[in-house]
Amino acid sequence: MKISHQNLFSDLQAKCVWSICVIKTTEKCYSLTWTEWVQQETDPSAQGVYSLIFEECEEDQRGAGGGDLLAGIYYPGCETESDILNTFFGAMHNKDREELETIFSNEFLGDPEAVKNMDKFIERYTPSYSNLLAAWEVNDTICIQLRRFDAFICLHFDNKQTDKISSIRVFDSTTEDEESLSQYDFNQDEMGIYFPD
Repeated sequence: MKISHQNLFSDLQAKCVWSICVIKTTEKCYSLTWTEWVQQETDPSAQGVYSLIFEECEEDQRGAGGGDLLAGIYYPGCETESDILNTFFGAMHNKDREELETIFSNEFLGDPEAVKNMDKFIERYTPSYSNLLAAWEVNDTICIQLRRFDAFICLHFDNKQTDKISSIRVFDSTTEDEESLSQYDFNQDEMGIYFPD
């Protein structure tokens, strides 16, 4: 086993390494991909391995891209959360409203007020990957902590279309923390986008 590919992201306050190695057995090949914060001045407790993905792969896979944006260990079944998070970041970074709409439920997209708030949300919270402090899943909700906006952005999955988002709630990270988010009942929210003010 050896590391076959490595990428590095770095800014003044953080340094992140994405690595992949291919493991060959007598029967199959597997890839092990991980994301590690080697420096994290904004949140020193986040330093260390952030995400780990172990999956079957092709023998000639050399690895590309990075690790998962979603914290934790990758397992079959969490692809939806990871895909939603990657689509969300890509669409928001590029201010691509059409791509962003692909993650929302039909009911959300059919509500004029929710759709109107999407433009306000895009303009107000355009994250870049360098602003990501952490992203995790709790209670059918993806919680994203962003450094630049002092915000937690929580994407809640729809109860009917379980692979789509029905609401977004933004919390002020100067007054809320991970524990208070884990205790919040996102099922009480109506479909839409909720801002802290």
